[in-house]
Amino acid sequence: MARRYEQLKAISLDEPKHESTRASSRITSLRLGLFFILVLALASLTVIQVRPSTPSPEIIFGDTETLANGTGYDEDIKICASNIPPPARPPAPINPWASLTINEMVEIQNWLLSAQMNLNLTRGDTARPSDNSVYMIQAYYPPKADVLKYFSSLDLRDAPARFARITIHHGGAVEPVIRDYLVGPLPVTLATEITHLTEIYHTETLPYNARGYDSLDWNLPEINTKIAAPLMDAYKASHHLAYLVFLTLSQELLGGLPNETIVAGGAGPFSFDGSFRRFWLNWQRDTPGFWLHPLNLWQYVDVSGTDPSKWDQLKIVYNHQVFDTAESFMDAFRNGTLKRVPPVTKEEEDLSWSTRERIGALRDLDNLPGPRSVSFAGLRFRIDHDLNYLKPQEALAQYNEAIYLPATTFSAKEMMTRKRAICVFEQDSGRPISRHLGFERSEFGAVKGYQLVIRSVATVGNDSPKFEYIFHIDGTIEVRVSASGYLLSGFWDDEQGAYGSKIWNTTLGSLHDHVINFKVDLDVGGTQNSLLKTSLSQEVTSQPWFDDDWGGEVIQQKITREMIDNEDKALLRFPTNFQGEDTQSIRDTHQFIMYSSKTVVGSKRLLKNANWARYNLAVSRRKDTEPSSSSMWNFNLPGAPPVDFHNFFDGENITQQDLVTWINVGMHHLPASEDVPNTRTNTAASSFFLTPFNYFDYDVSIESANAILLQPPKKPGDPFSYNDYDVRPAHCVPQPPAAFEYYPEQVYDLDGKPAPPSTVEEMRKASELYLRIKFEL
Repeated sequence: MARRYEQLKAISLDEPKHESTRASSRITSLRLGLFFILVLALASLTVIQVRPSTPSPEIIFGDTETLANGTGYDEDIKICASNIPPPARPPAPINPWASLTINEMVEIQNWLLSAQMNLNLTRGDTARPSDNSVYMIQAYYPPKADVLKYFSSLDLRDAPARFARITIHHGGAVEPVIRDYLVGPLPVTLATEITHLTEIYHTETLPYNARGYDSLDWNLPEINTKIAAPLMDAYKASHHLAYLVFLTLSQELLGGLPNETIVAGGAGPFSFDGSFRRFWLNWQRDTPGFWLHPLNLWQYVDVSGTDPSKWDQLKIVYNHQVFDTAESFMDAFRNGTLKRVPPVTKEEEDLSWSTRERIGALRDLDNLPGPRSVSFAGLRFRIDHDLNYLKPQEALAQYNEAIYLPATTFSAKEMMTRKRAICVFEQDSGRPISRHLGFERSEFGAVKGYQLVIRSVATVGNDSPKFEYIFHIDGTIEVRVSASGYLLSGFWDDEQGAYGSKIWNTTLGSLHDHVINFKVDLDVGGTQNSLLKTSLSQEVTSQPWFDDDWGGEVIQQKITREMIDNEDKALLRFPTNFQGEDTQSIRDTHQFIMYSSKTVVGSKRLLKNANWARYNLAVSRRKDTEPSSSSMWNFNLPGAPPVDFHNFFDGENITQQDLVTWINVGMHHLPASEDVPNTRTNTAASSFFLTPFNYFDYDVSIESANAILLQPPKKPGDPFSYNDYDVRPAHCVPQPPAAFEYYPEQVYDLDGKPAPPSTVEEMRKASELYLRIKFEL
């Protein structure tokens, strides 16, 4: 049966009811005119037959070839080439940076739990703060020299040994502590050992109070009695108390609605130097987009140590009033001295403004689907289908014009695989990468701009940043981060204007920064590289040929080049008006140029734990003992960070050395009402480029055959002749787009068995962690 394409919008035609050839021709011409735009969008169809008038006019193909699914197409219009990428040959038979599979993580954990290891471990899914438990298992990258040796020989005997990095919370020790270990070589055999990993840190110990985020701080029953019970009467004041997310909200106390519920979110850092573990609980309405519905109530909670019975509430802040104890807060509540927030007005009862449901009138033509990319000639990038090389990817999914790769992560209670964690696709940049109009021979032409994009999106609480690695055909690599998600808002009143914007009636969008640090280990022509700093300035100069018409002096720009030979001088900030750039070079001739962003640090909460954020970029000697500019514990240890970025810079020479560049991207974010419901990726974006600079002898994109070269006509008025290098637009029918589907991550228990969440609430807990705390009383 011929495949039919229905009109997006039916058009009524008054047609003659006879079958004459002439009438049929007129009808066909009329319909073709009406359907012209639709025909273009359906990929340049060549033979179109229009049947006589039907209740639903349709464009259909004539003689067809039948496909496997029973549909068909015109024999003269071929079906587009397969959009499965051609296979790639990996640069080496074994990927030395492969992540761990679920089976490997289960094997490692069972080995650690075995009696022979004598670690006295409790499984993470049943552990309490006073237990020893495994917090993290992940691959540990081998030394760079070992990898380069292996890549040089491609001899399996030179393949680096495989190791895992293990984090254990030793809550059962006399002095509770966190320790990192190396386990290997893998797979587990009699030769496998466990050793204490210390060389990547600048402190002797990792304090237990600075441990990473898990559910032990807020899912234990003891914390409910410490936080909820003392304030119970206040929330019972005007409403019957039944099942709660935390408490039934009192309209007179928090300005909420009758029978409304609230949730809490934790705010860090949780410690300064590891001597305590405390965090602020801020309360919001339990409604879609709850991040945008703050309540003017905060509680400061102490969860130090391993004994939950000693945890306590230290402070309550409500509507600019500070109470040291729950009793003093309740006294003010009962005796009428508590200054209440204004109650919710009738107009404010509708909270749907924070959802992502479409609102407003339908825009003109917005009922039509927008353009989509189609690779008519097939995908132009290769993917290695060898699953051993793609570890931890367990499968490779292909959907139309993109390839999706999975990723697996480990947490203290479970393991998760996301089937579509990474997306790979090619896109038209929408502009030529170069072009020029000219009239001399071979100076008129253009090269099409195409980009290979590797994209991943992470949802971290309220934020949903998008990470993109974009490879341009001239050798440029662009790294772009785009922010989206919900604002983590505060409570608005007239005193907050200097620190943010009023987003809604009682919603404050606080001024904040997004800064992300990238480590770039780029060997330009080998591992021996140098750093060249190029600066621009202005100078006043004169020349003997300057005439009186313009005066004897001119102001012009001047380039200053400086070779930086010491690490301490390689902590770089942008000059005024961005008049400068920094390049990593090889023997002063071939260079890659880099651009980048920084934020403000120095307060007690960012004292020393984010020193990398003080600079736009920095260059240091590469060391295997400096794998990262920070650590997962730096956030909770601003006064004594395990990784102090400044310690990387100790006066070493960086001339013709193996160098690494640390680059920041980010932005100051002054929220506006247009950030509701979510921040937009088109404006909240930052990027840097690694681009050739005197590395090639010419622009290598000119090598692309996806280009056109025009020659001027011999006779004015005639068309230009051209050469398209025999790369012409493909003329075919694309495969229909796949139906949209979205599945949650696949969850496995610590034995590696599928353990899908039984409720959506369980899914939320795993995703939102301490940023949405549900207390059940």
